[in-house]
Amino acid sequence: IIQLLYNKKIEFKGQINEGYEKPYIALMIKHKDTGWNIGNYRNLKIKIKSPDVNKADLRVGYFQKGFSQKEDYHSIFIKNKMIKIQKKSVTYSYDLNNFKIPAWYIQEKKARNEKILKNTSLLYFIEFRNFILQPLNSDLTLNIEKISINRYNNDFFLKLTVSIIIYYLILFVYLFLNIKTIIKENYNIIYKHLDIDSSGSIELSKINEALNENYTNFELTINDIASETGLTSRKIATLIKEEKGLTFKQYLNKLRINHAKQLIETTDYNLTKIAIFVGYSNSTHFYRIFKEVEGMSPKEYLKKNRR
Repeated sequence: IIQLLYNKKIEFKGQINEGYEKPYIALMIKHKDTGWNIGNYRNLKIKIKSPDVNKADLRVGYFQKGFSQKEDYHSIFIKNKMIKIQKKSVTYSYDLNNFKIPAWYIQEKKARNEKILKNTSLLYFIEFRNFILQPLNSDLTLNIEKISINRYNNDFFLKLTVSIIIYYLILFVYLFLNIKTIIKENYNIIYKHLDIDSSGSIELSKINEALNENYTNFELTINDIASETGLTSRKIATLIKEEKGLTFKQYLNKLRINHAKQLIETTDYNLTKIAIFVGYSNSTHFYRIFKEVEGMSPKEYLKKNRR
């Protein structure tokens, strides 16, 4: 069962210009009234492409009856997810249950002393936002061809789950009946396998690859890296502590600051742009972290090292 939300092709063009503390550009597709009644529909499908953009902040807003106001963006319940976009037209599928409440939204509600209402039955808007990795004053094009939402096929997942359980039950019985023979014949292989795992180098490589792909995300957390790598958050923290002697946050900050140093040395970007490029939405926070890591402010580093 599919509910079509939007079936008109959109070609959105724009530029990010100077003048904002946190430059952004956004495209919002909004319901004309109080939202699409999506009920239990949670599989959001978007057919999209862009010759310029490879990442965006995808936000969804849910109208809260009796509280939300149509023209008040901050009265809408907002969740988001960082998405990748390709140059060719691709239909992406997103589980709305996996979208997260942004940290800024939670802080704003606390500041206003407002309770967060979380009804997700009325989808009020879909927004593509924060194409901040684009160079300032460069053209930005986004093509959206179709947006729809449907239910997951519960029967399929039920059958799949039952099949997996049966498979593992059979495997367990086989192993139980043959365990002595298997251990005897494969002892050396098992030992080598454990030895490789204990080194942690492959897992740390996976972590580094995920950080390299996502460090520009303002709200990146250890849980995001866990989702990307398939490792637990605790495992990631332990590996980084053992091999690098740092906490996850310290390690992430070190990677970001190292990139910032390269940009300071090799480009003519100002420090506000550099802070945004390496994953800090707030310049003050960037200055503080830079000084903690390098022992000097980014301004001092720029004076000494800009070519």
